[in-house]
Amino acid sequence: MQFTTLAAAVLGLASSALAVALPNPIPDFKLETRACQASHWSCNGTALQICNGRDWVTTANCARPGCCSVTDGGLNAHCTC
Repeated sequence: MQFTTLAAAVLGLASSALAVALPNPIPDFKLETRACQASHWSCNGTALQICNGRDWVTTANCARPGCCSVTDGGLNAHCTC
């Protein structure tokens, strides 16, 4: 009985360590909630959006969530995959 309990504890610790050590295979999509400022870019899941001065307008849809990248404080954006 002790062997079974010890083995279960060791396996549990090993699986916990692996879960912490390995990266998440499915990236979390980046949802940006920046204020709409004219000519600035944002990502909303797969949607690459630009602000028209009042509203966010989707200009492209990236392949999957997490593939949208905004740089330079919102002045540039692109799909990464």
